[in-house]
Amino acid sequence: MPTSVAVLALLWTGAACFGGTADRPPAAAESLVPADSHRYRRLAGLYQLASDTVITIGYEFFDDPELAYVEWQSGQYRRLFPTSDTTFVAGPGREIPDPAQVTVTFPNSGAGLRWHPTGRPEQYARRIELYRQEEVRIPSTDITLAGTLITPLTPGPHPGLIFMHGSGPTIRYSFRSDPYFFASRGIAALVYDKRGTGFSGGKFEFSADSAWFTKLAADGMAAVRFMTKRAEIDPKRIGLWGISQAGWTVPMVAAQASDVAFVVIVSGPAVTVGQEGLFSRLTGDDPGGPGALGREEIARRMRASRPEGFDPAPYLERMRVPGLWLFGGLDQSIPAEMSVEALDRFRRDDTRDITITTFPKANHILLEAETGRRDESPRLTRFVPGYFETMIQWVRTRVKPLP
Repeated sequence: MPTSVAVLALLWTGAACFGGTADRPPAAAESLVPADSHRYRRLAGLYQLASDTVITIGYEFFDDPELAYVEWQSGQYRRLFPTSDTTFVAGPGREIPDPAQVTVTFPNSGAGLRWHPTGRPEQYARRIELYRQEEVRIPSTDITLAGTLITPLTPGPHPGLIFMHGSGPTIRYSFRSDPYFFASRGIAALVYDKRGTGFSGGKFEFSADSAWFTKLAADGMAAVRFMTKRAEIDPKRIGLWGISQAGWTVPMVAAQASDVAFVVIVSGPAVTVGQEGLFSRLTGDDPGGPGALGREEIARRMRASRPEGFDPAPYLERMRVPGLWLFGGLDQSIPAEMSVEALDRFRRDDTRDITITTFPKANHILLEAETGRRDESPRLTRFVPGYFETMIQWVRTRVKPLP
């Protein structure tokens, strides 16, 4: 592999918040996509500098289309802010453009880019290809999901990883850099627009009840069936990757779908919906609460809380495949410490393969932080050290041999 790699962050921004509904049929999705988003997608890709550093620029879309990058080795993340049709800058924080620290210029040919860190010589990076992308349609129980299958260019069949969403109306471009990271390491990735968003059918709901989770789990199981039928995918090495709310839905799929071989869960609650909601209110992450309380008071109230609402425990009990859970010690959205305690009950079973890693200085989306609160988010600069390495090393031991 190259000595240094930079890749786009397809940044997940949702938190565990609920209430209200939204209906977005596939036919209406095209009108929601600004015209310049198609130009942004054409710029996305991998670019190699003469020093063997590979820069992957990619595309994300929430309210507006954006470009950004992450250096996988250092974890550095920056959004790219446009200054012209072909030039972008990155600043001192992931959402702070000024003063510019890197200028990126795309020639009209699209064959490369000019990479110019402030105060250092400009370098040219040529475009390279390490994976292919295919637009796909996935039939689920009552709808069709729209997605993208990202496969390595190395010979298959490949291990596969299906990405499941956190809360909010997120689409396939909401998974940060992780799908492309795995594809560059020989593991195919399937991303899809969440039910009722993007080009997927159905009705999106801001909900946290078992009926909504059952629908999302059904979509996840449909994605598993889809992957098992693809010739370039090894049906015995298909895993699930999920973030935040997917801490509830990934175990539902893994407990029911016999073709799931392993799971990776990032900041996923292993407690009930009611307990997660209480924690968010106590930390101030949910503005409907009393405001941020002290750590000891939050811990006291959480210990006194009773399980309410959807409980993932029965599915965690039935889930027998290897699992990796990653938590941030500064997470203000989900009770990481209580979730670890809940998982420890299953980890004590010697017949189960459960790995838990907590990064003390990480926030909810595993960015290196000081407080974990939302107001510091724009100033943050990188993913917590070890985030990418922990995932790939753990997965590789479960899906050997890899190319």
